[in-house]
Amino acid sequence: MTIVVAIAAAQDIISGGLRSILAQDNTIEVLERFPDFGATPDVVLYDAVGLEADQGAELDTLLKVREWAVIVVGRDLRPDLATRARARGAFGCVSLEADGCEVLATIHSAVARRDENGGLWPDAHDAPDILGAFAQLGPREVDVLAGIAQGLSNAEICAHLGLGHNTVKTYIRTAYRKINVDSRSQAVAWCLQNGFEPPAEERAGLRA
Repeated sequence: MTIVVAIAAAQDIISGGLRSILAQDNTIEVLERFPDFGATPDVVLYDAVGLEADQGAELDTLLKVREWAVIVVGRDLRPDLATRARARGAFGCVSLEADGCEVLATIHSAVARRDENGGLWPDAHDAPDILGAFAQLGPREVDVLAGIAQGLSNAEICAHLGLGHNTVKTYIRTAYRKINVDSRSQAVAWCLQNGFEPPAEERAGLRA
């Protein structure tokens, strides 16, 4: 069975690298251009950096089509991008730094899940990757940690969320306990390793 794959990546170097990997598998056919109105892919590889370029508009358009599965190509330096894409409904993800075998295996695994589901793609929204879910963080704890990851002070977090100083301190204390850290620097490191958005200057560095 031939698996038809499309690549949604603005940067030629990313698209070219993915094409080289996919060419190693003779069961995969890569569309020359996308969208191609003469063909419907089984899988779309979406470069997660696109979320920074258009705030997820292209991804949301891709996710409306149920004939294909969207697999996000994430970046190890920006785990928040893949997490945000999965929360929007992307079917799966693979790191740009992964070796070719892992990329190919992810594609085949996705198609196998479709075939096991009677030829239909399972609803990716059934189990989205939500920030902090595995650590059992509440929504406000996530909001407070997001502010910390951005480098905001407690006073700035209070103003941004419309919460009192003592309330924010309480959320910080409970969040720290859940993620097992004792300091702000440890909290920032945990956040950046677990999908929270980094400060603006780091995001700009990735796009450059």
